[in-house]
Amino acid sequence: MIRKFEEKDHKLLDEWCKQYGWESFPKSTISPYSYVIEKEGQLIAFSQFYKAEGCGMCSLGQTIADKEADAIVRRKAVNELIDHVVAEAESVSDYMIYSTDRNALPIIRRLVQRGAVITDEADAYILFMGFDKKDVEFFKEGHE
Repeated sequence: MIRKFEEKDHKLLDEWCKQYGWESFPKSTISPYSYVIEKEGQLIAFSQFYKAEGCGMCSLGQTIADKEADAIVRRKAVNELIDHVVAEAESVSDYMIYSTDRNALPIIRRLVQRGAVITDEADAYILFMGFDKKDVEFFKEGHE
């Protein structure tokens, strides 16, 4: 089950960040467009996006999953959650961008499978996902 992130979920985010050796996400950085996925009563993963005010752009934020969850369950849950977050982003914006380093290759692969275009892959990856197919074709022309 996918649902909106609730403040009570933040404690689990802190635990998951520790599993990966990351800094915790401050509560003030949690977007109103934040979601968790639950399987058999256990929270498995979190993802969010940020909507820019005054334009049709959003940015994919952090995605993290419980490292101790079964690997197959975790992989399926993250895939389902990414699909949900992309659909939610599409419902409120025209474009989504994602910028990350090479440590996020699994998320990058998931986004490319869903139509994102890598526009830069030097020290970091920058991906573009247009929800209008004309925009996607425009970005693909110069980046394939």
